[in-house]
Amino acid sequence: MNRVNPEAIHLHAGQRRRMVEEQLGDRGIRDLRLLEVMTRVPRHLFALDSLQHRAYGDTPLPIGKNQTISQPYIVAAMTRLWSKRW
Repeated sequence: MNRVNPEAIHLHAGQRRRMVEEQLGDRGIRDLRLLEVMTRVPRHLFALDSLQHRAYGDTPLPIGKNQTISQPYIVAAMTRLWSKRW
């Protein structure tokens, strides 16, 4: 994970909103709390520096050590299913 620059977090706000609208809302994710969280989480900070520009795309990304961060829709779908259990 990358270091946090609090002043730079807002730079990706538009990308996060588009990700939520186009990848989640258009696919039936309607839980307002989940959508709000997905709009706020700075996903690019979990990506490798060289892949931050792709962090809000509809694709999983490698994060090192043969691991990936799942694409946003999968994260939202798993979170939605998990939250229904509680």
